[in-house]
Amino acid sequence: MLVLIGDAEASAYELLFSFSSPENKADFLDLLRSNDATDCEDEEILVPPQEEIEAAQPIARVLPEDVMRQVAAIAAVLLGGEASAIQ
Repeated sequence: MLVLIGDAEASAYELLFSFSSPENKADFLDLLRSNDATDCEDEEILVPPQEEIEAAQPIARVLPEDVMRQVAAIAAVLLGGEASAIQ
């Protein structure tokens, strides 16, 4: 996953995802659709232009540190770990 700053004043970011298989992409889209807040149509999932892909950076370089801690805690819980294990 890579990130672009969409609107710095609004703390908005664009997340760019890459998948190792069509199955992993399908699982990710199923996860998005399983939540009312992230449910979307296929037309809403866009392939970014090459220049955006080249400008994107790793998520830890773009998101504020406090947001990264929250993201890491949620990821740990979703992957079967404990949120308290995140320092």
